[in-house]
Amino acid sequence: MRTNRRVERALARQRARRRRTARIVGGALVVVTAIGAGLYLLLREEPGRPEDFDRAGSELVTDEGRPMGFADPPASYRIVYRDETADAGGWTVTTEEVLVRRPFDSIVRTHSGPPGSGEATGGQRTAFGVLTTVGGDGREVVIGAQPALAASDLRPDLAIEHAVERGDVQRGERRRVLGRECQVYRSGGPMTAGDIEPFDPEGRERAETCFDATGFLLEELWWIDERPVRRRLAVELEVDPQVDDEDFPAGAEPTISVEQGSGSVREVDRDSRPEGAFLELGEPVAGFTHTGRYAVVWAQMGGAPANPVEGADRTAAVLDVWRRGPDVVLVERGGTRYFSQPFDEHPRGETVELGPVLGTGQVIMGLRGNEVRVLREGGSFVRILGTVAPEVLVGIARSLHEVHDGEGLVYLDEPGADLEEQVVDEALEDAEPEG
Repeated sequence: MRTNRRVERALARQRARRRRTARIVGGALVVVTAIGAGLYLLLREEPGRPEDFDRAGSELVTDEGRPMGFADPPASYRIVYRDETADAGGWTVTTEEVLVRRPFDSIVRTHSGPPGSGEATGGQRTAFGVLTTVGGDGREVVIGAQPALAASDLRPDLAIEHAVERGDVQRGERRRVLGRECQVYRSGGPMTAGDIEPFDPEGRERAETCFDATGFLLEELWWIDERPVRRRLAVELEVDPQVDDEDFPAGAEPTISVEQGSGSVREVDRDSRPEGAFLELGEPVAGFTHTGRYAVVWAQMGGAPANPVEGADRTAAVLDVWRRGPDVVLVERGGTRYFSQPFDEHPRGETVELGPVLGTGQVIMGLRGNEVRVLREGGSFVRILGTVAPEVLVGIARSLHEVHDGEGLVYLDEPGADLEEQVVDEALEDAEPEG
C-alpha cells in the first residue's frame, strides 16, 4: 500500500512537470501495428513486479553504451506511443499521438486503451503565441502564451551528452525499437517533459530513456523502489509527414482575455524600440534569419486578480525571433510592472559571466532547448532560448548593448486591448537598464 501511494505521488509530480512545460508555455514512413499480446506487459500477481516485466517491442542490441552521434533534426514528425502505467488494480494502457512541426507547432492527442482502440480523452495544440487545450468532449480553451518551443518536442542532441559528462546522466545499453537502434540514458526521473533529473545509483527513483540518432524518444521506463511504474513505447513513427497549416492555429482568437490572465503576442516593427534605454544585438545571429519582433505579455493563469489593471504585477517583454529551418533563437528583454522577480534562479543552472552590460547569468541546458537567463534589478530580465549550443547563446548575450534612440513600439496589427499596451509600456519602462 505504501508503495502504491509513493507511485501515485510520483505520477502526480510527472503530470505537473508536463503541465508546466505546456504553459510556458525524413522521408520514409515506418509503421508498426500494435497488435497481439507482444506489446502488453505480462502481469501475474502484483502490478510492477520486476520478474513480470516484459520488454516486447524493444530488443537488446548490446549491453555496452556509447555516445550517440545525432543527425540533423527533421522539420516534422509524428509518433504514436503506447503508455502503460501501474496502478492498484494492475496496469492502465493509454495511447498518445504526438505531431510536431518545428520549431513552434505541436499537437498531442490522448486516447483510452491501446493504440487503435479507445475514445479520445483530450489533448493540446501549440503554435506561435497560442496554447490550446482540448477536453475529452472536444471543448477547446485557447490562451495567448509567450512563444516557446513546441510542447512535447525533445532535442536530446542539445544536452544529453553534456549531462553524461557532468555526471547527471549515465549511459546504459543499446536497444532496437521500430527497427531503429537507440541509446539508453539513465536519469533520476522521466525525460518526457524535457527535464534532466540527476541520476543517483542509490536513489529510489530512476528512468531509462532510449533515444535514436535522430533524437526520437523510442522507449522510456520509470522505476520506483526497483518496481516498474510506467512504460512508454513508440509503436508508430513517421518522419516529415504531410502537415497542414490549419492544424496549427497561429493567431487563433483566445477564449480567455488578457484581463482574465491570458497572454498576448503582437508583432511590432522590427526597427522600433521602447523609449529610453534598450538592449540590442551587436550583430545578427550567424546563419539565422530575423523573422520578427514582438511585444509579449506573459500568461498569468490561476493568479490574476479580479481587477488586473489595478492589481496584477504582469510580466512583458520585447521578443526577437531568429529562424534557421527547424532551429530557432528567441531573444527576450523584459520586466514586471511592479518590480517583482519574474522567475527564480534555476537550481541546476551553471553560472556564467556575460560581460559588463549583463554581468552574471545562468546557462540552463535541457532536452527541449538551451537557455541563458539574467535577473536584473527592479524585475527586469534577459532570456535567450534556442535550439543551439549554449556557447552560441552566451555569445549572443555578450553582444547585447544599450541604445537610447527608441521612440516607442510601432504595432503592426489592429489596436489591441488597452491593458496589453499598458502592461508592455509599464513593464518595459521599469526594465530600463540602470547606469
